[in-house]
Amino acid sequence: MQTVRAVIWGCVFPVIVAIAAGLGALAASVMTLMTPPAFVAAGAIAAGAFVYLVQFFSSAVRRGIFRVSSWRRAYRTVFGRFSEFSGAMRYWLGADRP
Repeated sequence: MQTVRAVIWGCVFPVIVAIAAGLGALAASVMTLMTPPAFVAAGAIAAGAFVYLVQFFSSAVRRGIFRVSSWRRAYRTVFGRFSEFSGAMRYWLGADRP
């Protein structure tokens, strides 16, 4: 289950955010809206970053808002999924197998 979370939060969600940013910018340029396409793309990326930020704060608050260790653990838990996904991919592709 931990590997599934690493794949979802370390790869699938960032890819979905990037695709949404690209499609939003494309739609803004095609529809000739008053909003520049870069702003639409930045808004989609900011929304994705906000999701990670909410995960970070909720994880730290659950462990104790005034404990320094809870903030460190929240950082490692949320942002460590990228490196965890990288390790899983290396294993799946055969680079880390004995």
